[in-house]
Amino acid sequence: MKRYLFVLSLVFAVFKCLPGVAQTGQLITGTVSDKNGTLPGVNVYEKSATANGAVTDEHGKFSIRLRNSDRTLVFSMIGYLKKEVTFTGKSVMNITMEEDVKGLEEVVIIGYGETKKITNTGAVSSIGGTEIRQSPASSLQNTLTGRLPGFFSQQRSGQPGKDGADFQIRGVTTYAGTTTPMIIVDDIEITTDQISLIDANEIESVTILKDASTTAVYGVRGANGVIIITTQRGQAGKPHLTFRNETGIVAPNQTVKVNDGYSTLKLLKENLAASYLDPATQYPQFFSGDNLQHYATNDSPYLFPNVDWWKEITKSFSTQNRTNLDISGGTQKAKYFVSLGYFSQGGLYKDFSESEGYNSNYAYDRYNFRSNLDLDPTDNLHIRVDLSGRFSVNNTPNVFASGLDQVLQWLWNGDLSSFYFPAYNANGTLGGSTSSATKFNPIALLKYAGYNRTYDNNLGFVAQAKQKLNFVTNGLSASMLVSYSSDYGYIRSLTRGGYTGAGIATYYYDANTGGYLPVNTNLYRNVPLTRSGYSTGTTTALNLQASLNYSNKFGNNNINGLLLLNQTTKVDDISSGSTTFTAGDPYNVRGITGRIHYDYKQKYLLDISGAYNGSDKFSSSKQYQLFPSVSVAWNISEEPFFKKNINFIDL
Repeated sequence: MKRYLFVLSLVFAVFKCLPGVAQTGQLITGTVSDKNGTLPGVNVYEKSATANGAVTDEHGKFSIRLRNSDRTLVFSMIGYLKKEVTFTGKSVMNITMEEDVKGLEEVVIIGYGETKKITNTGAVSSIGGTEIRQSPASSLQNTLTGRLPGFFSQQRSGQPGKDGADFQIRGVTTYAGTTTPMIIVDDIEITTDQISLIDANEIESVTILKDASTTAVYGVRGANGVIIITTQRGQAGKPHLTFRNETGIVAPNQTVKVNDGYSTLKLLKENLAASYLDPATQYPQFFSGDNLQHYATNDSPYLFPNVDWWKEITKSFSTQNRTNLDISGGTQKAKYFVSLGYFSQGGLYKDFSESEGYNSNYAYDRYNFRSNLDLDPTDNLHIRVDLSGRFSVNNTPNVFASGLDQVLQWLWNGDLSSFYFPAYNANGTLGGSTSSATKFNPIALLKYAGYNRTYDNNLGFVAQAKQKLNFVTNGLSASMLVSYSSDYGYIRSLTRGGYTGAGIATYYYDANTGGYLPVNTNLYRNVPLTRSGYSTGTTTALNLQASLNYSNKFGNNNINGLLLLNQTTKVDDISSGSTTFTAGDPYNVRGITGRIHYDYKQKYLLDISGAYNGSDKFSSSKQYQLFPSVSVAWNISEEPFFKKNINFIDL
């Protein structure tokens, strides 16, 4: 028995001599607050074991059990300065956070990485997702108008699904090929058409890179500037469910006011009389007998019509709807963000084809989903897996010629006469005229001509692993990334006559027979509908990246470096308007990117960056080129003479 007591006494003495070990595993509780009260959502984690963390609840309280013996906890939250507190034996801690008034610790996105705002020497502008979601615009680029210096946009259309603005960064900077910027969403390069498909609800930030010092890392592809879009990621904590719905009204901001039939004919009569012509002889259907008076009194609207085509064809408004469902949360080892979205927008034509069993109006429907997963299996390894998809259906009436909506052109140009024929005849048939000066009945087109429907499907996948290499040297890490995207398009059409009206029967009143005759004497009824469909092709892109990152501090000296190898392979299947394809040759872009940043006390700053990249589209002797950049900055507000004498300027 004495032997066991001796052993227990020895063990107790050893642990008593090792206070750091004794405190390992102890539970620490506390409250985090600022000058205004408690703070929910503050991240709390152990400095030497970052996977061991917690988040303050709605009352600012937290609870965490220590794993290591260094006894230092880190408290961080966006908008506040990061704070480190060393545990000194107490089991309860009350922490006060300070607001980051200047926002200088805020991180800004740059090419292939990020940096603190205070140490950034390039021309960068950014906006957060919260600000973007304040605008109900259907296309992302429309929400950026007027909010990012250097971002120029012009919206050329209000058509549902195709109202995205054209845009440039600092204007047009090249005339070879495209003049639009390079666009990257979570390491996947997308086209200017696809940016309209992104749901604003998914976005964490949008950053534009405007000058050579920020775009040089992309080589020739950054010549027009770069737009970098990052999406939301999960935060450690309980599952957080968000449901959001927006319903809005879409209405024309301008319509054309036209004369009524009587006013127009009265002016025509005056013009003919001024030319010494007899109106009744020139246009007996309008001016013989008391015909003109019938237009004035509108007592016989089928024989003497007065049609306001704007009111007959268009609605006063349409609706749009956006619905989103998000869920995020997780632990320090596994965090997730999942988002589902649906957006719809209707057209401003009346739904004439509803009785025909199909939709020939403008309509746009888009479905979005995103899953972002962050895994930290160890303190030194971070794994990221992203999966996203965007599926859209764009419906248009079959009234297009040379890319223009003929009905809209007739309305806007005043080509539809209000007095030639009624919209509908007395017997319910569609009105028409045999006069070569008139246009086809637009209601007949919108009701019977059919539709064109475009399907766009975009899928994206990103996987990345980042390993800290502190065993080699502090601040060194290696990363491997692979991303894959696939874009597929399909067009389906239902056609009968097209914009010319061939195959659609309209009728006019014949005074001789007292009945209605077909405008096209060979067409007493509508021809059958014709269905067709074909793929517009598939585009796939595979991107591979391998990089080394270094970040360390030596006294007042800060050094950051990047060395990155990347290759992108694109393949296009080109459609000829049928179901046959011509497989395009793979298009490869390959290069080396490097960047070195140095600053002394965040006062004197130097950035050297560049890319040596090329494409197999060029001849072998001219495939590669070097795109270097050097930028320097002097933070004069950190100089003592400036601080003492010009203290009303912070930075």
